[in-house]
Amino acid sequence: MIWLKEYFALMRIDHVRGMYSYWEIPDGKKPIDVKDWTDGPKSAVIKALKSTGIQLVGEDLGDIPPEVEKWMEEIDIPGYRVLLFGWGPYKSEKYRFPKTWPVQSLACTSTHDSESFMEFLLALKEEMVYEMGAWLGFKAGDEFTVEDLRIGCLKQLLLCPSRFVIIPLQDITGEAIRINLPGSVGSDNWSAVLKLGEPEVKEIQRFGALVKECLTQA
Repeated sequence: MIWLKEYFALMRIDHVRGMYSYWEIPDGKKPIDVKDWTDGPKSAVIKALKSTGIQLVGEDLGDIPPEVEKWMEEIDIPGYRVLLFGWGPYKSEKYRFPKTWPVQSLACTSTHDSESFMEFLLALKEEMVYEMGAWLGFKAGDEFTVEDLRIGCLKQLLLCPSRFVIIPLQDITGEAIRINLPGSVGSDNWSAVLKLGEPEVKEIQRFGALVKECLTQA
């Protein structure tokens, strides 16, 4: 495992809660027959990976019990904070306010398993659009667009305390492109092609300017 740091600056452990405990279904049994979680290797594998010197991040999305969250704090593994999970149909307080996110976390607008951030914004109900606008500082009577919301949210992430910020390319360019729909099999999954024409390049340059602006405010 020592070669990992030669190729990667950061490594994500997918479904990190499976390191703590997992749902084991013996041969011949059905999921309903299983009554409890099976203990995973917990910290042993994490320590082995950390010994390579690589920085780890744990994908801790979904139904994560308090004991797993406590374990991640104890082993010093940052978890995810996904902005769109704080709004719309998700509306979880854990993800809603970037200023409150812990330093030991990875902030992102969306994930490869969710809709893109632009898809999410376009699907928001009107009352949620105005609620998000108020959260970003727009006042009653102000005119703003979905694009204003997108840029405002990008800025919130760039200024949040999280140690890591990763923004998917389609969220930087503002495209309504989904990468994957979990639990489904189809030609649309993992087949998206992101074009890099003049409009996309301009959005990337615009994002670069936003990063510089936020760095001066940090």
